[in-house]
Amino acid sequence: MKVPVWNPAVEFLEREALERLQLANLRKTVAWALKTPFYRRRLAEVGLHHPEDIASLRDLRTGTDAGMTDRVHARAGIRLPLDFDVQGYARDLARWAAGRVGADLPQDFDCEIGDGSSETVVSLAGEQTSITLRFLGHEAAWRSDRNNGLVRSFLSAIRAQLPDARPGFVVKTGTSDMNVVGPAWQCPILAYGPGDSALDHTPNEHVQLSEYASAVAVLEAALRGLAASG
Repeated sequence: MKVPVWNPAVEFLEREALERLQLANLRKTVAWALKTPFYRRRLAEVGLHHPEDIASLRDLRTGTDAGMTDRVHARAGIRLPLDFDVQGYARDLARWAAGRVGADLPQDFDCEIGDGSSETVVSLAGEQTSITLRFLGHEAAWRSDRNNGLVRSFLSAIRAQLPDARPGFVVKTGTSDMNVVGPAWQCPILAYGPGDSALDHTPNEHVQLSEYASAVAVLEAALRGLAASG
């Protein structure tokens, strides 16, 4: 069966091969960013000075220092769902880590994670093992209003351009511009595009060209409708 995807050679790669390709592309992007003083400074703040500093997509590194102490560095990012208790998650993670190394935390221990302008450090030392947690910040998921002129313009455009479509709403998690500018601007905002959102960031992610063309028509109609409404 012929599958309508843009680049089957890449999009149907085995997981390990896909991750190698993604890692190589990520390093190329970082190398380009490091040419800019602003990004070079920001990346240096999190210990990234060369593209090769990214050991893997999961950023897991091990080593032994001069004192023959084994060290493990692991870094991870998570997609935050709506109404996620970031501070509670940080407290639970710190208590779990303390239990693993046999360290004590005060009963009233708290852990405040900021917006990324500074990191929160929790150092835990047991008899044989120590753990240092560094929380670099977070972006809360943003839920926008469904009943406003922007949304109505898009719903009208979708129905006009795609008479058989049944437009609906889905919850978008993770990092996106919406999570940054939505709370700051307090303005109507939405995300719209072609394709199946369930396939986002998966090996089978693809968009059919007919859907892409329809999305362009919908976007044009929505913007014209929004402009006409004043």
